[in-house]
This record gives sequence, structure tokens and C-alpha cells, in this order.
Amino acid sequence: IEENSDIFVADMINDEALSGSSWPVKLTGHDLSKKESIKGVAQIEIMPLSAETSLTIVAANGTEVVLRSTDIAGLSSYTADGGTRSNSGSIKNFGTYTGVPILTLCDLVGGVSSGDTVKVTASDDYTSTIMYEQMNGQSIATYDMNGNPVEANQTLTMIVAYHLNGTVLPEDTGLLRIAVVGPEGVITSGNVWAKFAVKIEIISQATET
Repeated sequence: IEENSDIFVADMINDEALSGSSWPVKLTGHDLSKKESIKGVAQIEIMPLSAETSLTIVAANGTEVVLRSTDIAGLSSYTADGGTRSNSGSIKNFGTYTGVPILTLCDLVGGVSSGDTVKVTASDDYTSTIMYEQMNGQSIATYDMNGNPVEANQTLTMIVAYHLNGTVLPEDTGLLRIAVVGPEGVITSGNVWAKFAVKIEIISQATET
């Protein structure tokens, strides 16, 4: 395996093949701490996110965390099906989405409380507001593939999606977008599927009052 002086995948140590928990290969290198090194690597997935992608998470007290592509890809992800229903009843955007639950992102700056809302800002400065219940997959209208109202029997999860059907999102939605998905693949109202997301800001009930 070709060596890189900063981060590399090794299959030998001291001219001998790796064995035990390190087999078959180990991710290591000068730029990785002991905790970051990974033994027994069986698969490496290249996440197709733009190097220029970033997402800013803002706490109610103003604390900010800026996530780059590698940061987002390194967070625990969730994959499930979903799609949108427009006000006219059209079904769009259906597919298998992968992304980071919005609650996971909010937890990076202290989390959200009951009564809080989240303001999502797009790259064109368009904003949309998401209620606390919606962040928890509740109080969201759900439909079947024909656009008829239906009750979701399993929990919905709101995510900041970066993959659709295993690849980057379409250009007309941006590299990051809000999506509501679940194991049943129900359709949800498109008004919570914010596109071109670049900032998530927690607005506390106390701040608003």
C-alpha cells in the first residue's frame, strides 16, 4: 500500500504483515492521535461531499460551531426513505437520504429544549423556522405515495441530508438540505424540507420573550 507521511493505510509493521486486531490493515500516520488510529480496517468509504461545504450551528447564547465536510461526514448518520408533497399535491424528491439528525447537530452546542425553535438559513439568505416537535419527528403532516393523508406508524427523523440514493444531492437542492425520513418512507410536507442549508440557529423561548 502506497505510503503517505501524514495519514496512510498500513498493512505491515517492521517488515511483517499485520496480525491480530490490526489485520488486515490499519489507518495510522503522524497526523492521527492514538485514539484516531483505526485497527482492522475492512472498508473505507469516500464520502462525496464538496471540500467547500460548511454548516454553522449557533446556540441560543450565540456559541457557534462551524462544521466542514469532513466534520459532517464524521458524525453518526441516519439513512431512510422520504419525499415531499407540495401544496398542490405533487409528490417530489422521493428517495433514500443519508444525513445527520438535526438533534445531533444541535447537541454540539448544548441541544434544544421544549419550546425552542430552529431557524435554518439557506445560502441565498432565505430562512425557514422549524418547531421543536418537528425536530423530533412530530407534528408533521404525512402522506402516502398518492398524496393522501396517512398516519406514520414508525418514528420520523429530521436530518440534514447530504446523500440521495448514495450520491450527492441534486444541484437544485444544494449540498445540504433538511429532510424528514423514516423506515416507512412516508411523504411529508415540503415546507419543512429547507434547501441549500448553511446555518442552523437555535432560538430559545426565553430569548424570544
